[in-house]
Amino acid sequence: MLSTDVEEFKRERPEGVILQEGACRFCGQMSRIETLKFWEQEDVDEAVTELCDCPEAKLYAQKKKRKERAHKAIENKFSKEMREKYPPLINFLKEASDMLADDEVTGVAVDVGNGLKIKMKITAKGGISVNKTVTKTESEEV
Repeated sequence: MLSTDVEEFKRERPEGVILQEGACRFCGQMSRIETLKFWEQEDVDEAVTELCDCPEAKLYAQKKKRKERAHKAIENKFSKEMREKYPPLINFLKEASDMLADDEVTGVAVDVGNGLKIKMKITAKGGISVNKTVTKTESEEV
């Protein structure tokens, strides 16, 4: 979330933060917020939207946070080597998690092969569960 980025940057470089005015994309409410100097107006408007109290903005911010957490979980489930080996798979899983957050689908199951399976679903609390299963079978004929 953009507002979190500002807080982190503010601790490290307080001179890089300025006040800017933006509008909520849903209700049009104008607000002055602290932003980073290099932000474009659309970034300022996005941050204002994330902080707005209108129902649409609250729902939008909740979904955006859910998507960000799901993307992070996907990144954490796969090693750097695996992310480099299967970039289309990682992108697909991120898109699928976005669809879950937007209530377009209720679950996703992917069988990659070689014993690797990924399942994602909406939890009872409204979060996104990301499960990776690796099955390894060893057999020997004597």
